[in-house]
Amino acid sequence: MKRITAVFCLFLLPFILTGQGYKSVIAEKKNVDADNQIYVPGRTFVYEVTITKGGKNMLLVKNGFNGWEWAEASPDSMNRILMVVLGPKKGDRTNKRQTEILYTTDGMPEFVETTGLIENADNVWLHPPRSGFFKSLELCPFPYVQLPLEQDKAWGDEITIGSHWSHPEWAEWEGELNLNHTYRIAEKVEKRTAASIYRLEAIGNSAVGQTKLEAFYSEKKGFEQLTFTLPKGDTVFFNLIEIRTSESPPLKNAEEYLRKLR
Repeated sequence: MKRITAVFCLFLLPFILTGQGYKSVIAEKKNVDADNQIYVPGRTFVYEVTITKGGKNMLLVKNGFNGWEWAEASPDSMNRILMVVLGPKKGDRTNKRQTEILYTTDGMPEFVETTGLIENADNVWLHPPRSGFFKSLELCPFPYVQLPLEQDKAWGDEITIGSHWSHPEWAEWEGELNLNHTYRIAEKVEKRTAASIYRLEAIGNSAVGQTKLEAFYSEKKGFEQLTFTLPKGDTVFFNLIEIRTSESPPLKNAEEYLRKLR
């Protein structure tokens, strides 16, 4: 039997402070998944990920809590991240006011992390991967839209993260770091699709420098493209290439996912 080592990154903070403190996000008090139109339990969102460091495209060949390893990417090499929307049993939800999601990577199936998202008529908020190298994304504005979507609509939030998210590859600090995020709908992108697509620009300012997020949000598919810019100018680009819908009941948790791999 193939041995699988699971690494879990659970989202345990009380939901009054969404994520690390997104106080402007509105969440349901019950029936968390009931009105999801995009991020429906049982769906898997497959993203191709391109990471640029020092002007070169790099490939993560290992990624975990004990570190990560790089190789220079070839034209045909690409990391893929799968975001699986879970359907936990009533009473087994890690966070009572979030839709639970699981991240894993093609090529590194032994690594799994779980976190959450929010989708309702007021807003859509998504926690990106945050394990290994992806800890760096904690510095960036998270994917987040306030509804309804309108050109030039703007909003903001302020959060605080600890020094355990710091690293020489992106930024170092001691104690707590305050992040000020501003968001704006830059334009409505005209495409021949069943639903409109909007381009979102977000900027994060802190004592260690500026971060950015450019996102393309579809009313039908959610966050289709995400470009995170880190304080040193490195970028992480997510491109949605596929949405899979399972005919089986949604996976309930990470343990159930790992059992399917054995």
